[in-house]
Amino acid sequence: MKNKITKHIQSELPLKKDGANLFLEIMTTISVFLFTITLSGFFMVSSLVNNWDKGIVNGWTIQVIPDDTFEKTELRVNKVINFFENHNEIEKVRLVNDKQINKLMAPWLGTDININDLPVPKLIEVRAKKGHNTDFDKISQELSEIAPYTTTNSHQLWLKKLINFAQSVKILALSVLLTVLTISSFSIFYATKTSLGIHQNIIEILHIMGATDDYIAKQYARRSFFIGLFSGIIGTLLGAAGLWFVSS
Repeated sequence: MKNKITKHIQSELPLKKDGANLFLEIMTTISVFLFTITLSGFFMVSSLVNNWDKGIVNGWTIQVIPDDTFEKTELRVNKVINFFENHNEIEKVRLVNDKQINKLMAPWLGTDININDLPVPKLIEVRAKKGHNTDFDKISQELSEIAPYTTTNSHQLWLKKLINFAQSVKILALSVLLTVLTISSFSIFYATKTSLGIHQNIIEILHIMGATDDYIAKQYARRSFFIGLFSGIIGTLLGAAGLWFVSS
């Protein structure tokens, strides 16, 4: 007898035709879409910050002003490289080749320019050893005495500003995620509450027929699960499509 009542109850609770379903589906899809985009942005910024910190920290860029001839310019470059190679606080010295410089200058000069025909400074990347309290000003002063035709740029100042900006973006992303989760929770709560009010008469009849509050709550929980599953898949696919569009 109880099984017959249960089957009858399942057919009499018209949640599939509930008008709140469409609202929940739209809200959940939008929330999952925003969540996907924001979470991807959060991890992307975190990865960038880690790469910047590992790849650029304690790094400098030395610009060597070219001389009248190619041979004299090469002598200048070799002198600067030898200076850093013989310094006990320096871990790595690398000359940026012309191909890389051409690539950097291409947005302004085009791709058909020979960099050797222009008075473009030679670039040398320098990285200090980890764990050393390198005195940037002292090394710059020593370099300027033996090679006055050079300029030294530290990455620390702009890297610090860039990392601070990235940290602010991460905090903003976390705030957006929290807001999306909060709005989604309240949407489900009020939609369910509205549905209970709409179906109040049917629920009272179901109670008379033997249905418990726990059983009716399970019906709403099942509905929310399938709505969340369907909308979650759609929202994730839309988010992935949006990320692909931005990246391409």
